[in-house]
Amino acid sequence: MRWPLFALLSAAVVAGHALYFFFVYRARTLTQSAFASSDFFLIYLPLIVVFVAFAWLLRAQGKSRTGSVVLAFPLTFLSFWLSALIPFNVYGT
Repeated sequence: MRWPLFALLSAAVVAGHALYFFFVYRARTLTQSAFASSDFFLIYLPLIVVFVAFAWLLRAQGKSRTGSVVLAFPLTFLSFWLSALIPFNVYGT
């Protein structure tokens, strides 16, 4: 996989994570639904999915299995930070 494709797919993963987090956090603060009030569905499950997606993308890039897992951690943290930035500022924590 070439770097422009990797960057495009990584941006798609981050954008999907941000949209999911925004809408579920919005539902959590405004509607008090049972699904949105669960930390598992708001934080943990999306983090696992994003981590696996980044590890898979890095593995497809040609990195070793260990290298892809190690590099997926900071990318997942960056994705979480970016996806939480707007909802936390708009709806509060």
